[in-house]
Amino acid sequence: MENSDAASYLSIDEYSKAISAQAQFTKSVLIEYAQCSDEIRDRIIRNFIARSISAINGIIQLWRSQDYHDCWLLYRAILDRLFYLEALGRENQFELFDNWCFIKRYRYKRRCLKDAKLIGKLDILYYYGYDFASMYVHPSAVEGEEDYSRLTGKPIKESFDDQITVIHNSSIVTNLIISRGLFFSQLLWRSGVLKFIDDINRFISDGSDEYLLTLLQIKKTVDDNLTLCRVKDQQATSQ
Repeated sequence: MENSDAASYLSIDEYSKAISAQAQFTKSVLIEYAQCSDEIRDRIIRNFIARSISAINGIIQLWRSQDYHDCWLLYRAILDRLFYLEALGRENQFELFDNWCFIKRYRYKRRCLKDAKLIGKLDILYYYGYDFASMYVHPSAVEGEEDYSRLTGKPIKESFDDQITVIHNSSIVTNLIISRGLFFSQLLWRSGVLKFIDDINRFISDGSDEYLLTLLQIKKTVDDNLTLCRVKDQQATSQ
């Protein structure tokens, strides 16, 4: 998902600050997950969120090392998790997915892989640049140009694209994974938790740092031994 309008992006330090706050927020959310529910649905969701936070932190480190190619590889991995989460949540197929993963691991170990698929819509993947990020997964005639320049110190004729795009896009998708994960969970979350997600969206849009104040409020809630969530009414969950 390329955008030539560099003015629409924030600085790497601003993104890093927000992602650090998002990691602190996510830690509190994941702890609550473990305390409130260990159902298959919530276990899968919380693991997707945890993996995505780890991935975006990796993207920041790779970006600072100018390893932009691998940034896009990790971004594609985050998009994969958004796709799976959306498909599993819409179709309520978390247990099916859990069973499918078990069978796939079992068959892989015995080199007896078979085709398997889940029902889901692909539109959201391509809207957030899945096809573009996929170019960094498969061999390309122009791949390695940036690596060559970085390793040798020699410039190449063509200028590189503005690679802050991958940080911007990763921030959007990671926040979407958290948002959709909480939505599909069997838990009801305090308004401050949902506000933090909205604040990160606002930061991505206009650079607002209100998310820092919301994070402090969440920390106070935790310090006061108050829960951030409770289990949904089972009848409402099944509808």
